[in-house]
Amino acid sequence: IMAQGESYWNATAPRSDHPALSGDIQVDVAIIGGGIVGVTLGRMLKDRGISFALVEARRIGEEVTGKSTAKITSQHNIAYTTIERKFGEEGAHCYAEANEAGVRTIIELAERHGIDCNLERKAAYTYTRDERHVSEIEKEVELARVLGLPASLTRDTGLPFDVLAAMRWDDQAQFHPVKYVKGLAATLRGDGAHLFERSRVI
Repeated sequence: IMAQGESYWNATAPRSDHPALSGDIQVDVAIIGGGIVGVTLGRMLKDRGISFALVEARRIGEEVTGKSTAKITSQHNIAYTTIERKFGEEGAHCYAEANEAGVRTIIELAERHGIDCNLERKAAYTYTRDERHVSEIEKEVELARVLGLPASLTRDTGLPFDVLAAMRWDDQAQFHPVKYVKGLAATLRGDGAHLFERSRVI
């Protein structure tokens, strides 16, 4: 049963129970915040033998990550044409590479550490039923393909209604973000890695 206002992801993930920080601790790096970024950084530091303390004010994975979507994708509405307009093709290419690296990293970490997070490979779509937005989608797909992204133009989305245009991004994924973050966090403790919850940094 979910409490009013509680996200589905937080309601259906196991509770973490890391200690609160008390006393002094000496580490190479302090990570402030235990969302997907903080926990991923912790995993990367641990893989390099660098000691760290990850300090979360509430519960690991339950704040911004716990209220996010389930998609793992480099496709974000009409982002690339906007970025290309502001920062040129090189800026859009950097954004594309960073997002594709993020998709690969999550999938690789989930597989390497056997994290049970309902991860499934899926295509991602953005569609329109409004004639005014068809050309925007067409331009986004054209640029995405120039940038090397797995984009295509389609009208077949699997939705129970017709669309005028859609862009399909292949090789994307969906998952349970809180199970993923808590599962990844569970791989961190020991050998100079410390996780603390209910510990606000001031």
